[in-house]
Amino acid sequence: MMKNPKISVIVPIYNIEEYLEDALDCLTKQSFIENMEVLMIDDGSTDNSRYIIEKYALDFDNFFAYHKENEGPTVARNYAIEFAKGEYITFFDGDDHINRDIYEKLYNMAKKNDSDISIANSIRLRRYNLVDSLFFKKSFENIDKDIDCTNLEETPDLLWDLFLWNKLFKRELILDNNIRFIDEKCYYADAPFTLKAYAYAKRISVSKDIFYYWRYRENKNLSITQKSSSINNFYDRIKIIDLCFDVIKTGLLNESLIKDLYSKILNHDLHVHLKKFYQYDEVYYPDIVEKVSKIISIIPNEIKDDLNSFKKIIYKMVENKDYDGLYNFSSLYLELMKNPHIPKDLDEKYIKFIDFEKDAIDEELIVKKENIYYDNENIYIDFTEKINYLKDDTIHKTNAYIISNDDEKYKLELNDLSNIDKDEVEEDEPERKSKQIRIPINFISNKKHMRIKVEYIGKKLKKEAFLRNSKREVLSFKNFDAEIGIGINRILYIDIRPTNDLKIKIKNVEFVDEVLEFYGISDNKIDNVYIENVVTFEKIKYPVLNYEKENKYTFKFSIPYNEILERPIRKWELKTERTFKTIELDKKFEFYTLRNKIRVLNTRNKILISDDFYNSNKTLEEDFDEILRLKNEKSKLKQMNKKLKKENKHLKEENKALEKTIEKYKSRFVVKTTDKIKKIL
Repeated sequence: MMKNPKISVIVPIYNIEEYLEDALDCLTKQSFIENMEVLMIDDGSTDNSRYIIEKYALDFDNFFAYHKENEGPTVARNYAIEFAKGEYITFFDGDDHINRDIYEKLYNMAKKNDSDISIANSIRLRRYNLVDSLFFKKSFENIDKDIDCTNLEETPDLLWDLFLWNKLFKRELILDNNIRFIDEKCYYADAPFTLKAYAYAKRISVSKDIFYYWRYRENKNLSITQKSSSINNFYDRIKIIDLCFDVIKTGLLNESLIKDLYSKILNHDLHVHLKKFYQYDEVYYPDIVEKVSKIISIIPNEIKDDLNSFKKIIYKMVENKDYDGLYNFSSLYLELMKNPHIPKDLDEKYIKFIDFEKDAIDEELIVKKENIYYDNENIYIDFTEKINYLKDDTIHKTNAYIISNDDEKYKLELNDLSNIDKDEVEEDEPERKSKQIRIPINFISNKKHMRIKVEYIGKKLKKEAFLRNSKREVLSFKNFDAEIGIGINRILYIDIRPTNDLKIKIKNVEFVDEVLEFYGISDNKIDNVYIENVVTFEKIKYPVLNYEKENKYTFKFSIPYNEILERPIRKWELKTERTFKTIELDKKFEFYTLRNKIRVLNTRNKILISDDFYNSNKTLEEDFDEILRLKNEKSKLKQMNKKLKKENKHLKEENKALEKTIEKYKSRFVVKTTDKIKKIL
């Protein structure tokens, strides 16, 4: 165990072999790793997770593996807190991803300001995309720069961020105030722990930059926080709300903060379950209604009055113990958002709560690309626009602008296609809906990284949003290609790539010693290639070795696999700095590591490099005996090292004593010799 680590990272682990090595690698590559200890708590895993953490404990002196019976992540975290020695404690989920400098920045912010808590912004990580989370949009919407020092009263929006894993907590704050997790298996247990820590914290630092990537599991069966219709999840949610109410009872939160917390509970924590009431078994209806009634009876009417129509009605049905109403009305949630109307069988006493126009004020504008096509002069994009709780035929004005990479805004021409006679549409032409943007080719031919912003202006509201995309495409023109991409939050991007007659062909790809080696031919010399992330547009450049032969160039370049693994999005496009006409691959290449599959293939006149988890069905149990043997040897070496240090210390002490004795006799000899000389003289 490290003597004085600055940060203790607690990682609860249960059956997450698919993501675990990537997550732990994020920790090993931290810029602050020499000042960190990592406590890996295996909570009774039955997959390879238990073996993987032993390997990391063997390879890294500051990684420590603990194994315990399965009791849930809350118990595992409490267990680890007792071992933590860091000045600050943080919690990291073993299926997430972090930037390599997150802990260094958060620690430096905390130390500079003597903060009790230091917080980083976060984003959801899907397989090949990054999307905003409701919680972090709300908690960070008014934060446009780093905050050195604040507290919960000054920044109440932080109540929407009651997560653990994007924060450093001062260890003293946790220990001195006995802040612990509920000591049983329970979902959503971050909330009362973080709320209590917020309440006790006098100084909080906040970084607006995104450091933490909260993974959205593609297989929802594997993720706790992605389930909301399970009855056990509902009961756990009630338990957690009660624990948050216990924090209110301590008197640590002022009246304004309590109201903000009540609002969050109604708008999200209870609502996320009640809108799926119809999915629960009928036998649970009385208990669900009773438990929700008990909570909402505590919350002042002024907060309930501020809810939207759906929530007002659903909570009123709870108060009335209207089981049939809850069943029927909850099933209409998505339909009412998309197609607002008064349901035929809705009781008269609830109709008075409906005000869809007011509800729409709090909703976002959603603008989606439907079709894209082009001619020699223009690019045409058909799109739909939607604000939840507003009907599609609501009278409004729409404007569209193209936003260049330097944030300059240019107005675009719009056509309304909603009234086109279907008989006039060609048989093979896609059906056009809503509106169409026209983008002149000569206008964008010299611009880069453009987005399209749409304005929706109604009688009582004005909203704007970037056009979203769901399909990447390349539009080829005489001297350039227009690449239609997808960025963070699926925002549509247009990138212009000039072309010439250069033809590039990749003949072979090899994977040797964790490096991708590319071999190819081209018409001309290529100085550099780069890979560009398909979502973040980050670029990494690599030099090319060229060999000229018979007016052709053969070339070679290398891409370290590690540089792909370090990024949360594992999908890159291969490009060259020189403009080219075509770049192609002779065939598709696939390579396998123990846990990953790497693919190299043609896509849209570029080459795609992607990396995915690959389940080899290989158990590490057969290697576990070797891991234990090496671990024991390492332990013996540590013991021998301690013994040698003790012996060395003892020898040093004996040497000091001997030196003192020599000095003592030496001084006596000098005195006696001096006296004799004096007598002779």
